[in-house]
Amino acid sequence: MDQEYLLLSSAGPFGFLRLLYTPNAMVIAQTMLTFPVVCGITISSVLSLNPSLRETLISLSAPEFWEARVLLKESRIGLIIGIIAAFGVAISKVGAIMMV
Repeated sequence: MDQEYLLLSSAGPFGFLRLLYTPNAMVIAQTMLTFPVVCGITISSVLSLNPSLRETLISLSAPEFWEARVLLKESRIGLIIGIIAAFGVAISKVGAIMMV
């Protein structure tokens, strides 16, 4: 929670941008809070897929874009859960927004 403030304060690495206490700072703080939650749940969801699915896509010579698309489509429940969890984190961290 304090990391966002320290990052955006005038003594921080992004202090020269003068973002503290602006709506842009609110968006940055919420993104920093929710990104690890979304990444963790998405990665665990994709890794829990059957490994033979990826092997099948490779054996069919599917382009990498289609391979990623199919894998994400198969793990869509985990992606939805990640988005819902991130929304819960964003709503519960009102203090971080009030600081920046």
